[in-house]
Amino acid sequence: RNFEDNFDTLQESQWQIEHYIPTDHPEYPFVSYQRLTSQPNVFVENGNLHIVPKLQNELMSDHNLAIETGSLDLTDGCTRNECSKVAFGSDILPPIVSGRLTSIPFAFTYGVVYIRAKIPRGDWLYPELLLVPLFKKFVGEKALASILKVVRISDVVAGFKDFTGWNVDQRCYDGGPYKTTEFVRDELSDDFHEFSLHWTPDAIKLFVDNTMYMDSNVWWADPCYKDIESDFRSSLRDYRHLSLGVAAGGSLFPDSIVTDAGHAKPWRNGDAKASLKFWQNKTLWLPTWTAPSLLIDYVKVVALE
Repeated sequence: RNFEDNFDTLQESQWQIEHYIPTDHPEYPFVSYQRLTSQPNVFVENGNLHIVPKLQNELMSDHNLAIETGSLDLTDGCTRNECSKVAFGSDILPPIVSGRLTSIPFAFTYGVVYIRAKIPRGDWLYPELLLVPLFKKFVGEKALASILKVVRISDVVAGFKDFTGWNVDQRCYDGGPYKTTEFVRDELSDDFHEFSLHWTPDAIKLFVDNTMYMDSNVWWADPCYKDIESDFRSSLRDYRHLSLGVAAGGSLFPDSIVTDAGHAKPWRNGDAKASLKFWQNKTLWLPTWTAPSLLIDYVKVVALE
């Protein structure tokens, strides 16, 4: 089965606009995915899909205290299990409202995905152009590894200082990675580029504008595949569907990272106060969000099966 959307309109028969709090997200971003109506954050305009991250406190009545003391109720229209949250102590509400779409009717195994997009510009923002398993089998590191990323911000982007090595995420899936090219973040966010993922039974290859920047042999012997009690290896053949969105913060970024302006990452991965520390640092990162939206011109999938 093949799939194509040029985003002349928002085809809700093809896409589910997510509306939930992603507490089970394997990278723990500091976001909620919402379908906003009065100030839409997911919409089509001039032939492009726009996914626009916003500040949660600006959508609430008490701008100053809402994130740290308020509540968030997404029950009406919620698309997953986690639909509400009450701030308590350092466990604040997700400070960023973002958008995410999932290709509910379409899923495939093996093929090539093409996405022409303009990625967000701003510290701690990253695009989510993903192939997500149709049925969730794993948690933790293996759940993250089971998600195939059409663009891997940790590998394609060198805009952050000390962010040129292989990220520890997806090390189950990154057997024998071979990075061939490095791109600069600002170049990718200045204009549209075509990102593609080539998924075969033996390898996963990632491209930007037909230039390969990652070649990964999925059968490389590593801890996940050595676990004979696990069916992780066979799960790489499972059907996956498309998921498109924008995320902020979370565990994607290594603790050692330094921004272009020389600012250290304000939170540490695994810290219970990570989201709060990110939020308290907004005077440094918010001014860098000069073009925070993800724009997508088209999505095409040529499936092998």
